Amino acid sequence: MKDGVSSKLSILAQCDIISYHLPVLDTTSNMVRKETIEKMKQDAIIINVARGEIVNNEDLAEALNDGRVFAGLDVIAPEPPSADHPLFNLTEAGKARLSITPHIAGTTDDAFIRMSEWSYADMVKVMNGERPNNVVNGL
Repeated sequence: MKDGVSSKLSILAQCDIISYHLPVLDTTSNMVRKETIEKMKQDAIIINVARGEIVNNEDLAEALNDGRVFAGLDVIAPEPPSADHPLFNLTEAGKARLSITPHIAGTTDDAFIRMSEWSYADMVKVMNGERPNNVVNGL
């Protein structure tokens, strides 16, 4: 095996908690699936705060229902989910192993105040002919 692949398998087998913080790419879509879950420790905790597409919903639902893993998800795919979404139709055992939050970490009062202050400061810089601090497109 390549060193990168071997390292990933080692991490899955050794970690109690695996937290995903990455974009959705061809290489990351369905990264959490049956094959990777089977390599994890019994009762490993899967945390996904990145994008829902990283997790295969059916495979995670099966692992939760089987008592294999725990999961904390701040995102699921698709958004918005339908009523028949696999993670909304778990057994009681599966439900006890899952926590879902509504992907709203940036909506606290403090976050809104900071965003407003940063936006205002950048508007003042632009009006003064200066480059703003928070440029999105890099121009």
